[in-house]
Amino acid sequence: MAAAGATAAAERGLARLIERLEAEDGPEKVQPGRLVAELKDLSNIWRPTPSPRSQELVQRLGCQMARLAEGTCLKAVAAFGPLGEDVKRRMALAAACLNAWLGESLQAASDSQEQGCRVLAEDALEKLEEPLRRLEEVPYVFCCYRRAADAYARVRFLLSLALALRAATEQTVNGDDDSAASPVRELAEKLARQFFHLPQGNVMPSWLDGRLARYD
Repeated sequence: MAAAGATAAAERGLARLIERLEAEDGPEKVQPGRLVAELKDLSNIWRPTPSPRSQELVQRLGCQMARLAEGTCLKAVAAFGPLGEDVKRRMALAAACLNAWLGESLQAASDSQEQGCRVLAEDALEKLEEPLRRLEEVPYVFCCYRRAADAYARVRFLLSLALALRAATEQTVNGDDDSAASPVRELAEKLARQFFHLPQGNVMPSWLDGRLARYD
């Protein structure tokens, strides 16, 4: 009973905090120090066994992270462990799905050549859309991943993502009409801008080439 009461209290406290953040101009009204302190307190009483209600609240909190200043966002992720765990789980799932797609699609295309480019099967980009769409639907992964996992997990996720995005945007699709691939390519370009665009521009090609060179 005590554990159930603590869980309910934590959920109520997080719900009230989220309501403040979701209010008009909410993030601008929340003091960073107070926000981080509240999240630390909630994390201390949060129970590791997730319920549908707690999962919903964690996701709603995550959706507010993009509205905060970057420094505040990173401190908030570090303060509230369940959010970091949620992001880490999503990163691992995305990496696994993207790696499966890469293995299946690029192996099938490895012997195909068209004007010097590998040729993807017609349905390859359609299969890629689902894992990319899942990332798009939880934009807080981008805001939070730097503090949600260790360096190995971050690199594994980014490497899988970069390889899939490069394949989606650079390789030829088998067939005379690849117009069906356009929405997937647009989504890939959007995620590339989100995860790999720095003030100096798109760093995905140079980062990916450098990372792959380390593994040769």
